[in-house]
Amino acid sequence: MSAEKYRAYANQLIRNPDDPETLINQFAVLSEKKENGKQYYYLAKRAYEIAPNEINTAFNYGSACHRTGRFKEALRTYQRCLEIADGEWLPKITHHVGIAYRALGNNEKAIEFYTKAYELEPHPQILKDRALAYLGTGQLNKGLKEFEVRREVALIKFRENKGELITQQKLPAGVKHWQGEDLNGKSVLPIYPAS
Repeated sequence: MSAEKYRAYANQLIRNPDDPETLINQFAVLSEKKENGKQYYYLAKRAYEIAPNEINTAFNYGSACHRTGRFKEALRTYQRCLEIADGEWLPKITHHVGIAYRALGNNEKAIEFYTKAYELEPHPQILKDRALAYLGTGQLNKGLKEFEVRREVALIKFRENKGELITQQKLPAGVKHWQGEDLNGKSVLPIYPAS
């Protein structure tokens, strides 16, 4: 989190606490660290109350609801976003509707929205999320096959983070990835990070 940006936006909010753009900018600075969820939720909510028809404020409010465990409100807000979104926002919002359904335990609806989002913008992260929803419905073969996209997603995140591993663990040498071969008579072992 950039302390300079945080202070600059805080000073702007002291002068004009109802400026939705500054609220959203401060939200973005705080949301860089997920542990700030309770703090940025109120910024996102205030921005949404001021400008509910602005796609940026609506989406950020939905995101803040999701990150703070308010999954039903997140879903309602994302669905509202679908009504006001233009073509550029539509894939992202459709994906997040799927994420909200999955958080609520409705994997079937999540799959439906992940599929729509992927048709709008084919991104491997959407397939990874859909794979988890398939697994959640008990469609293990389909879910495991599609989950293999996780390596591509990890590579994308690795590049975006300039070569630094953020959430992915490095696998030990000699680990064999499943390639879709028959597993009858074989064992599958989870890999746990060294403690």
